[in-house]
Amino acid sequence: MQPSSRLKIGYLWQSDQSEMDKHLATNLHVQAVVQRLQAHEHTVRMVAIPDGKYKWSDDLKNWRTARLGASFEKPWFPPLESAVRRLQSTLHLPYINLFDSQRYAEACMSSLIGFDVLYERYWMMNYGGAFASRRLGIPLVLEVNGDIYEEYAQLGIKLSPPQWLAIDQVNRFIFHNAAHVIAVSEPLRQRLIKRWRLPEAKISTVHNGADLSLFVAPEIPANLPAFLRFLEEEPTTP
Repeated sequence: MQPSSRLKIGYLWQSDQSEMDKHLATNLHVQAVVQRLQAHEHTVRMVAIPDGKYKWSDDLKNWRTARLGASFEKPWFPPLESAVRRLQSTLHLPYINLFDSQRYAEACMSSLIGFDVLYERYWMMNYGGAFASRRLGIPLVLEVNGDIYEEYAQLGIKLSPPQWLAIDQVNRFIFHNAAHVIAVSEPLRQRLIKRWRLPEAKISTVHNGADLSLFVAPEIPANLPAFLRFLEEEPTTP
């Protein structure tokens, strides 16, 4: 990939709470990051699930329906999904969010062809971005805003051992697939390194997920991690 000061960034938010007109803390943070990136003259396209529908937008106001692949076009997919979900419910198998992540990956693949980098707001059971990154051959950067494992423990949320095993496997795939990880604090960075046995160079710390003042600086500072800097090198496609 050739060095470029202007990038085409796919912002991934695999969430059905992504209606940008709702003034929630998460929404406001996402909106601020996208707007500052655009102010820095990067092209940013968000793929999200507002109103439960897979869509993309270049301005967070006007949304277009993303084309899905096998999950929509193949007649065998809905019966397969129904059968697996029934089996999962009957046998009390762990939840792994496979079909929703597959659909989200398809939405990303049809909407982000030719983009330079994927930038994803992490959630522990969402891995459509990882699927899309592999299939498109585009590096993925994760923004991790908190330690969900610690939050569950503090809130007393109890999950079965098989469910935790499934979560561990999904997260190992997510973190090892990512080209770079952004943590919002140094303690969180250290926990992620230890928990997932990741190289220290793979994780950077940027407070609050994005130091927004850096995105509009005349030059990219040396400590601005991941998607604005590592692409200037020849990245290894995950």
